[in-house]
Amino acid sequence: MFSGSPLLLLPDLVMDEVLKNLDMNSLLTLKKVSRGLRVFIGRKKLDFKISTLTISVKKDVACLTLFIDGEQYACIEYGRKDESVTLVSSLHKKNLVSMDYLDALCIDLEIILKHQKSIIEKFEVLISGGPEIKNFVILEHQTKKFLADLKNILKYRESPIKAEFLKMEVLNQNQVMQVLPFLNAKTLDTISLSNSRGSMNFLNLNQIANLDQWKNASAFQTERFIVSQAMIDFAHFSYTGTNFETISAGDLLYLKETLIGKPSFEEMRLRCRFILNEKFLVELLGEPVNGLDSGLKVWEFDVPEEKRKLRIKVCPCMSIIISNVEEAQ
Repeated sequence: MFSGSPLLLLPDLVMDEVLKNLDMNSLLTLKKVSRGLRVFIGRKKLDFKISTLTISVKKDVACLTLFIDGEQYACIEYGRKDESVTLVSSLHKKNLVSMDYLDALCIDLEIILKHQKSIIEKFEVLISGGPEIKNFVILEHQTKKFLADLKNILKYRESPIKAEFLKMEVLNQNQVMQVLPFLNAKTLDTISLSNSRGSMNFLNLNQIANLDQWKNASAFQTERFIVSQAMIDFAHFSYTGTNFETISAGDLLYLKETLIGKPSFEEMRLRCRFILNEKFLVELLGEPVNGLDSGLKVWEFDVPEEKRKLRIKVCPCMSIIISNVEEAQ
């Protein structure tokens, strides 16, 4: 006697047609009906076609938000009730499960990411501190297992997740390294890193800058982080927006000589606490086009055989903007 789901008695061609006409919620429900259905669906090359996937983790609560075709498709909240009970809530139902809230999140994530084949336009992993967090060492400890589980979900897929834009809200480089190395390096265009703390902190990039994902990306930006990395590691980006402890006059000369030969370069927006050897800027870059008396100093450099200039602005507030500008007709 057959004891599995009656659906498994249907011919494969019929089942294929059934699966093609089910939405993601229906497929997730089917996978929980029986092991046989879970295995059958797992063998199929389904694509959930998620355009935006946001994972937000806070103290005692997490949220998984999915967009398909630019429209919000699902928002699932995982709230800790006690050590081993989680309330899973969505728009239409609530359910108590006997497990930690981050374990419940990872179970759903594993199913969803297994069936994501197309490119995710925006992939967000947000370890959010919030004003209620007083000890970020505890927050890092609480989220360590979750990030390790997420790393394994990404690492052991048949192929790396394709994403165009990665945003992470993190405490340090190690947390970034649980996700970034396991994304498709050929599709990733933008890397955005925000500090989970409300204040500025240092972020080491020495491991991140060695990844193909970093080297192939065209844009990098940070919020509330001061980065420490050689300027050469940012010169390939079309857009950079970040903070440094110091920037030297030699750094600006290097950027001028490197970026002037890159038509694809758009803009660098840099801030620093002070400029090393600032008195040598005129010696290295020449006299500013707006003179020496102004607090704001602007240099412009013609690009041979092209109708554009490379412009460098150094503001008194230690803000530096380097951009490609078209020549006035």
